[in-house]
Amino acid sequence: MEQSNLKRLYSWVIIILIILNISTLAFLWYSYNRRPVNHLPPQRENEKELRINFMKNELGFDDAQGKKLEEILDKHFTDRRIIEDSIKFFKDEITKEILKPASDNNRIKELAEKIGSLQVRIEILLSEHFQSIKNLCKPEQLNKFEHFLNNIFEHQAPGGPQPDRNQPGIPPKGDYPPVNPQGNQPPK
Repeated sequence: MEQSNLKRLYSWVIIILIILNISTLAFLWYSYNRRPVNHLPPQRENEKELRINFMKNELGFDDAQGKKLEEILDKHFTDRRIIEDSIKFFKDEITKEILKPASDNNRIKELAEKIGSLQVRIEILLSEHFQSIKNLCKPEQLNKFEHFLNNIFEHQAPGGPQPDRNQPGIPPKGDYPPVNPQGNQPPK
């Protein structure tokens, strides 16, 4: 093969490889950015279905209530995800501010206050969420809902789930000795 033909062949091979690389990168970028915002990975979709079925069974919901419950849960988790993403953004901004050579404490305080107000919004959103579920309940389901809600909040208490007071060796609430402000033990 002549020298010029060989150069032309190499040029075409290089051009084809560059086009393949660019198209692969474009495909990866396009497929990454096309994912729906609230799409959950398969294991999370399964968790969602398990959560809905658990709540339906726990509260004794019929099919119509179950469909409404699914709508309520979808809306709640979508709204909550938006707020949580904002919190993550502000926490990242705090980290960036801390890492600056001369960090601005006022800016950090301002960002922390924004995070605090978003946390308040999450608590309000959670209250509205449970209120919506309560409104789905028929009168005979309200006791189950109360038990269900108490169970949830007991497991979210600081320090994890509270001990079962009906088990032997665990005193019932209120049977603990009073704490003296000076830190001394109460007299025996």
